[in-house]
Amino acid sequence: MRQLIVSSLACSWLLIVAFAVVLGTAHVLEAVGDTHGAVVSRYIALAVGIFWLVNQIVLVSLLSLSHLMAWRESEILPEESLRQSPEELGLSGEPNDESSIPPR
Repeated sequence: MRQLIVSSLACSWLLIVAFAVVLGTAHVLEAVGDTHGAVVSRYIALAVGIFWLVNQIVLVSLLSLSHLMAWRESEILPEESLRQSPEELGLSGEPNDESSIPPR
């Protein structure tokens, strides 16, 4: 699972850089007068952007699944000291004196 997350994260960085390069190439091609090349480059940039978006959805899904699997395997549990009842912490739910009650 961890290898999939790392490869998806690396692919995310690669795709966003490729998107910027291809879109920059489209602008350069348009500036030198090659409108057909610019249009093709923009369509390629659109495809790369869609792949990047899909990769982001997959990455978030993998991270969620990893977190749920860790929670299910009890890797993410609070310490025993954090599982104290309010009475053990000295919190009875009742104010100790009338000065702690805010005025209305």
